[in-house]
Amino acid sequence: MWRKPGIIVLFLLLNVVIGNFQLNALEPEKPIHHYLLDEWGIEDGLPSDIILAIAQTPDGFLWIGTERGLVRYDGIAFEPFYFAGIEEENVLYISSLLADKTGGLWIGTVSGLLHVDRDSHLRSYSTTKQGMPRDFINCLAYDSYGNLWVSTGRNYLYRFKDGEFTQFNNTHGLTEGMIYAIHEDRNGNLWIGNRDGGLFIGHNHRFIKHPIKIDLLKLALNGQYLWVNATTQRSQWDSSSYSVYEIYEDRQGVLWVGTNFGLLGIANAGTSEEETIASFSPANGLSDNNIWSILEDQDGNLWVGTENGLNRIRRDPAGKAVIDRHIGDAIVWHLFEDKEKSLWIGTNGSGLKQMRDGTFFTYWKQSGVPFWDLSLFQDRNGQIWVGSSVGDLYRFDNGIFQRELRTNNNIEYEIRAIEEGEAGELWLGTLRRGILRVKNKGITWYTNEDGLTSNMIRAIFKDSRGRFWIGTERGGVNRYQDGSFHSFTTRDGLTGDNVYIIHEDRSNNIWLGTSQGITVLPGGEFNPQRRITYLKGSFITEIYEEENGMFWIGTARSGLKRLRDGEWVSFTEKDGLGSNYIAKILEDHRGNFWIGSRSGIFRVSKNDLNVFARKERDHIPCTVFGLSDGLKNIVCRNGRNSALKTQNGELWFGTRKGISVVNPEKVTINKHPPPVVIKDILFNYNPISPAQAGKSFRGIKEIQLIITVPTFVSPEKVKIRYRLENWDKDWHVRPYLYQQNIYYKKLPPREYRFHVTACNSSGIWNNKGASFSFVLKPYFHQSLLFKLMVLLALVSIVVGLYFFVKKQLYLRKLKQKYRNSTLDPEKAERYLKELNHFLEVEKLYRDEAITLISLARKMSIAPRYLSQIVNEQLNKNFRELINGYRIEEAKELLTTPGKKEKDFSIMAIAFEVGFNSKEVFNRTFKKHTGMTPSEYKRKASHK
Repeated sequence: MWRKPGIIVLFLLLNVVIGNFQLNALEPEKPIHHYLLDEWGIEDGLPSDIILAIAQTPDGFLWIGTERGLVRYDGIAFEPFYFAGIEEENVLYISSLLADKTGGLWIGTVSGLLHVDRDSHLRSYSTTKQGMPRDFINCLAYDSYGNLWVSTGRNYLYRFKDGEFTQFNNTHGLTEGMIYAIHEDRNGNLWIGNRDGGLFIGHNHRFIKHPIKIDLLKLALNGQYLWVNATTQRSQWDSSSYSVYEIYEDRQGVLWVGTNFGLLGIANAGTSEEETIASFSPANGLSDNNIWSILEDQDGNLWVGTENGLNRIRRDPAGKAVIDRHIGDAIVWHLFEDKEKSLWIGTNGSGLKQMRDGTFFTYWKQSGVPFWDLSLFQDRNGQIWVGSSVGDLYRFDNGIFQRELRTNNNIEYEIRAIEEGEAGELWLGTLRRGILRVKNKGITWYTNEDGLTSNMIRAIFKDSRGRFWIGTERGGVNRYQDGSFHSFTTRDGLTGDNVYIIHEDRSNNIWLGTSQGITVLPGGEFNPQRRITYLKGSFITEIYEEENGMFWIGTARSGLKRLRDGEWVSFTEKDGLGSNYIAKILEDHRGNFWIGSRSGIFRVSKNDLNVFARKERDHIPCTVFGLSDGLKNIVCRNGRNSALKTQNGELWFGTRKGISVVNPEKVTINKHPPPVVIKDILFNYNPISPAQAGKSFRGIKEIQLIITVPTFVSPEKVKIRYRLENWDKDWHVRPYLYQQNIYYKKLPPREYRFHVTACNSSGIWNNKGASFSFVLKPYFHQSLLFKLMVLLALVSIVVGLYFFVKKQLYLRKLKQKYRNSTLDPEKAERYLKELNHFLEVEKLYRDEAITLISLARKMSIAPRYLSQIVNEQLNKNFRELINGYRIEEAKELLTTPGKKEKDFSIMAIAFEVGFNSKEVFNRTFKKHTGMTPSEYKRKASHK
């Protein structure tokens, strides 16, 4: 019996498997807001912000069902799926999706069941002949025998087997009420979730209502327990009226049931052993009682979608089940984990969301870091301090930045340098206000009135003798010792008066990095005669010394430099380095440099740099991290305190938007090779089916292949490698984002095989890729008969060669005679008429290879005359003239009824009027009209 409300002990096991390297799954120890979250809505190409179903087919595409239609997503763009031959209103509402093993997709709509195979052939299964009339499809599921189970809006359950549907209803034990969930467990039991009748279990074509008894609230799995607190009341559970919206079985065999009264976890469900049940509701942390979706990810997180946002249930280090909330108050209709272990979230009105584990997490406004250009420092006790761009000092405490000091007195200035004194006090260097020393929250100011040469402080460094070195802007370097400041500037031999970096080497020499090079002070003493200068004229941003005495120097414009045994080696972007701007260098425990720059943070192995320096390789492998890896901004600032390696090995980088943190020991690696799909094949602009592979074609002048690589982890880093065998000698390697369309023109007749592969964002290649074979048959002029005719014709050519040479000599004399003549008005008028004829009547602009010289030859005039006419008479250059005609014809084709836009796509129109690529066409069209071809066509159709 249930007792009065109170604390009830529940036991729950959540198995967690975590390694040092994640497969882009969702690491349980991470706070939920540390995951990367991307969002898409109507403005991004979705037909609706209400996402009802998500599925992934074996080819890698993600399918999204909305209340306004179905779209396919490849990581770059959402492509609407058009249901040919079906009225639009019948397929707008996509209620459920289920991928099959053959590469096809089952689609549940408001008016029935559809199936599309891997070749995009569509078939309707909602016919009386097949046993299932048109109806609203609620749910789709496969059983272990390969049978498809379908629930409909008329409260019926269907099984699709051997091409026929069998109906199950109240005569089989089911009660009235819409079926929301179907699931077969590992024991072969078929579970049915009913809106009005609760939970049913099926066996041998009979269904029995499964009672929910929560008298003993204990869930024991594998002999391990977790503690959970709950305050659920007995009166909430009415076994005759509760609704079941979702059923899910986790890897431990626990059956999770989403209801209108909360979440149930049932161990030993449907077995001969005693069932134990756990209940979760708002009383013990869930955001809502109505549970619409449930999913366990690869790392053992249990995700629960409710009517009031998303929840995560995980086990904390103490063994207690913890419920975390995420993603606001939107209804979460659907949860899906793709092959790359991203979690996809379909919401009601908040669009589609993707959650994944990123390499970096950025502390920004949500953590109390509202400013940029931050200075970072960790004191001897492990406390991390952050100086802001408005003069505030923050202390990092358990993921939150607490403001400890506001020093601006209504005057904003930046804290650019932080150092710790012998007594544990903090020395803060500011821009415009000098230095302040903070001890026990008491402040002492040092400015130019106290002996500083400049109040613009760029760096503070305490050497091994306890002396403070202060790098300034326009004031050289100052040394604070025994209560007074001593300066060293360009007047004393310093390379520059802007000092950004200060370093003490193993021999106690002080290295000063300035905007004009490096000055070394032997023994840390000001002695102009003993000073050493390096890299004069270079803007020095970093000085890093290894334990073996090797120096790595960062610059603002000329990349990274290595000094070893007096010899310098340079590493730049052209060698493979991530950037020529080196803001800060940090080293991890594995011998990698992590380098902040103006174009992201990149990782490079010291060993690879040294191998390159020995000229044993011609390219430096380098991994660049950007926005898709967790950065909020890719611009890192330079300076001694611009980045930090913490005592626990984390690397902190200050960026224009917060602090980006990475644990080098837990870098996410996407080990899933990306699928490669040849999405479209066009021969002479006509689509070719993949089923035509190996067939012969004649008269093919141009071949276009459109490639897609469905991947959802940093698609901007994906590369493709392609080759047309029997034509290309080598592989072509291109960035996927910039090379999705591949063209071949004027191929000779022979057999060909096009092969394309791709690598994902972590450099993992799918070497099998995709291919398409075809044979080009010869034209008549390439046949043996034609070659014999040509051979016979050579005799006639030799006979006429004398007259041809004589004519050429005569024409050469004419050209010499008129070379210095000017173009008179009469000729200009005649040539202009001829030009208009060739362009307006013969439409020579359609030739994509047309040039000034070829057109002049067509008109039989000198190119300089044609150029003079175009420039002086038409006030244009030649390319503007040709593109103007092309765009005018394209506009007509796009807007005039009955023209070729009904027969050709926009891409085909581009080729029709003379453009050789869709990209050039779009860019030129927009330049002339102010809109893209698609926008122009839509605007014209609305007039």
